[in-house]
Amino acid sequence: MNNNKVVSQAVETPEQELARLREENAKLKAEQGPTIKISDKGGISVYGLGKFPVTLYRKNWLKLLGMSEAIQCFIETNREALDAVDARFDAEKQAKKKVAA
Repeated sequence: MNNNKVVSQAVETPEQELARLREENAKLKAEQGPTIKISDKGGISVYGLGKFPVTLYRKNWLKLLGMSEAIQCFIETNREALDAVDARFDAEKQAKKKVAA
């Protein structure tokens, strides 16, 4: 018995391949959560929260983490203003994606 299967594969143009690879890359980035690395200068950098990493030294991270409850309260108190900023940022991000495509 011959189990050889013939798989027909459509030939992609370079533009189609680029579009497919960009889509795959975007999906992988979306699936991957934030990552943490040590910077060249000894700080702690968190990648994946936005366009740029958030980098602080150990002492500052500990201070910030100690303020977690106060930050959460501030966010809740200012929810409407922050939601408006988030919505504007999301709209600008979508517009840039359309231009790039």
